[in-house]
Order: sequence, then C-alpha cells, then structure tokens
Amino acid sequence: MPGAKRTLDIDNGNLYVAEGANGAGIYKMADGSLISNLAIPIRPENVESGDIVTNAVSVDNNLLFMANGAAGISISNV
Repeated sequence: MPGAKRTLDIDNGNLYVAEGANGAGIYKMADGSLISNLAIPIRPENVESGDIVTNAVSVDNNLLFMANGAAGISISNV
C-alpha cells in the first residue's frame, strides 16, 4: 500500500521487520541473512485482504509482538 509505514526492531543481534502482507521477517544483523519468516496467524473472515498487514513489530524477552491491521495483534515466541 503506497504511503504505508512499517517498523523495525533490533534485539540480540537480530533485526525484526514488519513486512506487510508477508507478516514479519527476522534477519541476522551481522550479514543480513534471513533467519525466519512469520506469517500473520489470524485471517478474520469478511475483512479485505489489503487490511490484513503487519505494519509494526516489537520484541521483548523473546516475544515478538506483531500489529496486523484488521487481524489484530499476535504474539510469537522467537
């Protein structure tokens, strides 16, 4: 979506990236290599697919919080 913002977070040498419809990506800061992709876990019915996007991420104590637009917030153990 043009003009949409995305956030990043850094923890323990890893970069956590909000990647829109693709959920979140986790990358090694040292070389930029991909560690893992996390899909958006909840896809509510009757919601436009364009409204289900990860636009913010935050990491705390091995928990990744993903703000997923109309799909709400998800928490993953990373």
